[in-house]
Amino acid sequence: MHFLRDLGKDLMHDMHTDLGLKIIRKSMKSPLKSLLRSMPDYHQETLNEIDQGFCSDRWKMEIMAIRRIVENILTVNGSSGYGFPFSLNHLNFFTSVKDAAKRLSDLSGKVTGEASQNMISSVERLLNLIIMDQDIVDTANRLSDVNMIFQKIRSAFRVPEKGNLSDDIADGSSIHEQCNIVIGEMEVYLHANIPAHVLSAAKHIVEKYHEREVMLFANNPEGTIPRTNNGMERFFRKLRRNVRKRNGNTATGNILAQSGVQMALFQNMDNPEYVKTAFGSEEISAVFAKMRGAFQENGYDSEQCEKPCS
Repeated sequence: MHFLRDLGKDLMHDMHTDLGLKIIRKSMKSPLKSLLRSMPDYHQETLNEIDQGFCSDRWKMEIMAIRRIVENILTVNGSSGYGFPFSLNHLNFFTSVKDAAKRLSDLSGKVTGEASQNMISSVERLLNLIIMDQDIVDTANRLSDVNMIFQKIRSAFRVPEKGNLSDDIADGSSIHEQCNIVIGEMEVYLHANIPAHVLSAAKHIVEKYHEREVMLFANNPEGTIPRTNNGMERFFRKLRRNVRKRNGNTATGNILAQSGVQMALFQNMDNPEYVKTAFGSEEISAVFAKMRGAFQENGYDSEQCEKPCS
């Protein structure tokens, strides 16, 4: 995951940021939101009629169709949960605008109401600020091309599109093999007649992969080294959550700083193998009872080991 994140940042960070700035400079989101707010809300009776295959109020149906297209633009996210570069929000927005413009163009040939036509024209004027700007289009196309190359190596590493990254992939050798196949394909690209930005991306991926290949797939003979540190991070989050529940947010940081190691060790009490190694075949309570007996023999109160008897 960290290798792919670094790789994606090297390949796409500047282009993605540049695309976002160019879109922001067009200042089209706020007017588009204003247009959306000016549209009538969905009419339930009309929706019910559409479900039944007819509509008695064509104007409401047309406006709702336009509203739905605009909503898809403003609610686009496409996040996988991993953040950049696995989610390219600016590119996703550009793609949604491009798709919406096509859908509105198709819809304009079917609507009959003047108000609907005017609404479509108003939305299209705003969308054209993006899709008719050749600089934005070129940047988005280059970013899309590089992302296609990046997705190939991501797929080889079996990073899912959405959800949690699993550590439970026993066959790490197959991942290594698939990565080698993808890298081999990219090495072929280096000798092909492809655009300069794609060539540069493929060259960078090949170089970084060979540089870190040994470390990426290092493991012991038993294959017990996890692919990621997600397991350790989940363990720490569980520990921190338990402390926060008992002591509140304010004290959590100090408690973890002072006693975090001991608390982490204490969590091993849930691990049968650890308990057997640390306490043998006896019950934990019996082992602690023996330790407590030594304090009693030296004059400590049976109820409070830390305070000597007077």
